[in-house]
Amino acid sequence: MKHLMALCVLTTIFSLASCGKDDVNATEPVVDTAHRLAIVIGSQTITATLYDNPTSRDFISRLPLTVDLNDYGGTEKVFTPSPELTTDNSPSGMNPQAGDIALFAPWGNIVIYYRNGTSSGSLIPIGRIENGINALNISGTILNVRFELTSVEP
Repeated sequence: MKHLMALCVLTTIFSLASCGKDDVNATEPVVDTAHRLAIVIGSQTITATLYDNPTSRDFISRLPLTVDLNDYGGTEKVFTPSPELTTDNSPSGMNPQAGDIALFAPWGNIVIYYRNGTSSGSLIPIGRIENGINALNISGTILNVRFELTSVEP
């Protein structure tokens, strides 16, 4: 009986120890060395590195693109491209940090984090903001945001 009780206690301890861990096992994305992204908001331009995966390439094929960015949870700006971006053969799983650009696969929306987000196995990395992120850190919707490719500097 003591052994059974000890086993139950150990099982409970190990179960509780893993409850708070929400990080996903994300792999480091491969950088697309041929493309960079400019996100133009009024007179401000945010620059970003893009990643080399099928979802990111599908996004690139649709540029230039002008959309409204809606605020979600005081953490991210989102929009939903139509038709949905491909997710085939793309890496998924991220521990999003401020500056990450991703596709949230279940909803089909592009997410731009201006604050750290919640880990998710459903996020597909698209890119990473290099500078200008403060232009996104405002409440509400940002209208007429333009996404376009820029030349890669040698």
